[in-house]
Amino acid sequence: MPDIREEFEVWHHAEFGYCISEEDDAWNAGECAKRWEVWQASRAALRVDLPDKKQFVEYHEGLEGGEFNWQRYMVAVKEALQQAGIEVKQL
Repeated sequence: MPDIREEFEVWHHAEFGYCISEEDDAWNAGECAKRWEVWQASRAALRVDLPDKKQFVEYHEGLEGGEFNWQRYMVAVKEALQQAGIEVKQL
């Protein structure tokens, strides 16, 4: 998975062309630097609280300590992401 900077650079290149490198003073004064700050802030604001795994431990007769139900948990994770407005392709 690409890091946040790589994602930004791909997006910026597609929308506006290449950025000036950070070593160049024009970066800090330019629109590219402002867009980078906004991009970072938008990613920092994204936070999803996932369901507590404890509620997906099922206890059956003769099963000591319980069994974690991954399938039910993944459905709950998908729902949590979708409620946060995140498109989920596949889990």
